[in-house]
Amino acid sequence: MHPAAPQARVALRGCTVSSEAGFGLWLVQKASAELQGCTLPRSGRSSAVAFEHARLDLRDCLLRDGTPHAICARGAARVRVRDSRIARAAVRAVYCYHRASLDAARVAISGTRHPEVAAIQARYVPAVHLPTHHHHHHGHLGSGHLQGHLHARVEGAGAGAGCVHMCMCM
Repeated sequence: MHPAAPQARVALRGCTVSSEAGFGLWLVQKASAELQGCTLPRSGRSSAVAFEHARLDLRDCLLRDGTPHAICARGAARVRVRDSRIARAAVRAVYCYHRASLDAARVAISGTRHPEVAAIQARYVPAVHLPTHHHHHHGHLGSGHLQGHLHARVEGAGAGAGCVHMCMCM
C-alpha cells in the first residue's frame, strides 16, 4: 500500500496488509498511517517503511516474517509502536536511520534471524524512547537488542536493569 499524495493519511483497523514482491506498507513524504489490530505478515520487502517526513503509528499489531526488517524508517520519519508483537524478522525487528525516531512501549520482539545484527538498530537518529519494563525480547540470533549511534532515553526497571541491551557501535 503506497499513499500516493504527499500528505495522504491512512487509517486501518483489523486489516491484513502484505505484498509478495514489495513493502507491505510504504509511507513517503508527509504521508501518515495509523494501524490498529492489524497483521502485517511476510512481504517481499520490509513489512512497513516510513521515509522522509512520514509518520507510522501501530497499536495492537502483529508484524511477522519481515524481510529484511519488520519496520524500517529513515529521514525525519517518526514511528510509534504500542502493545504490538514483532516476530521472526529476517534481519532486524526495527531499523531506524538518518534522523528517524522510534517511540515504542509494550512491544514483544522475538526470533530475529540474523546472527550479527541487533533486534533494534538505530543509526544517526536523534532519540529512541523505549520504556524497558514494557519490552520483551527473546530468541534472537543477533548481537544484542538495541545498538546504534544515538542518544537513548531508557525508562523503568532501574539503572542498568531491564531487558533492553544497549551496545553503542561504530
